Amino acid sequence: MRVNTKPDYKRWNEMYYWAREEAVYLLLGEEPVIPGPENDATAGFSKEHRELYDKLEQDIANGELTAVNGRYVSRTDLLEWAEKKNLRLPGAILGDIPIERPTYSQLDRLFDPREQYHAGELAAAVCVWNEVFLKERYNTSKSAKKQIVEFLQAHYPAMSKSRHERIATVVMPDVLKKGAAVQTS
Repeated sequence: MRVNTKPDYKRWNEMYYWAREEAVYLLLGEEPVIPGPENDATAGFSKEHRELYDKLEQDIANGELTAVNGRYVSRTDLLEWAEKKNLRLPGAILGDIPIERPTYSQLDRLFDPREQYHAGELAAAVCVWNEVFLKERYNTSKSAKKQIVEFLQAHYPAMSKSRHERIATVVMPDVLKKGAAVQTS
């Protein structure tokens, strides 16, 4: 009989790849059992473990998730996959921040000014970051700060210049703060 122990996420999060069987245990908040190479790593799986493992295998076969060398999955890809599948993740699996990420529906509330804890500058910062950097509209021939401020002036004209400047400072990607060149696709 297997004794469920809490995983040492600090150690596991230092690894870039996890074996698929390890990933199942970690996603379920348990320390993986690492058998020898001749043993079946899934032999001790409960019904819950087996269902998650089968879902993982199916999505690897469908190309939704990539297995490296047929056995390993990247920690980052696995966590993105788990989030898309709406799996409830143990907070510590996310790394140094032992909290659960908000769901997309919870994040939608950020943009609703009727919300009790609405933060207008934060909502504007997320919007400008999405528009300028995620949607790849960043123009390398123009100052990033200028592009951010121009977006804010056009879409948030009621905000003061000082608020625009503060948001531009927060939104600026770290790579640009360090003066490095940004690669564009």
